[in-house]
Amino acid sequence: MNREKIIHADINPDVTMTGDIELLTQLAFNLLDNAILHTPVNTQISAACGSSGAQTKFIVADNGPGIAEEYRQKVFQRFYRA
Repeated sequence: MNREKIIHADINPDVTMTGDIELLTQLAFNLLDNAILHTPVNTQISAACGSSGAQTKFIVADNGPGIAEEYRQKVFQRFYRA
């Protein structure tokens, strides 16, 4: 059984973030870990870090099925899983 997941990273090394390094590291880990654990096999996962004006963005996206509309508000509850 092929359980491959392709991860592409586009990280700009010149981008800086202000904040608690441990919390920012945990945030990045959690976003990537969730994408890896909760997407179907043969999923493509992308991670990007860049800046736009005064904003710095860290984005994780995948081509999984997404969250059904009726569960979208609930996913912001701690430990909720659709």
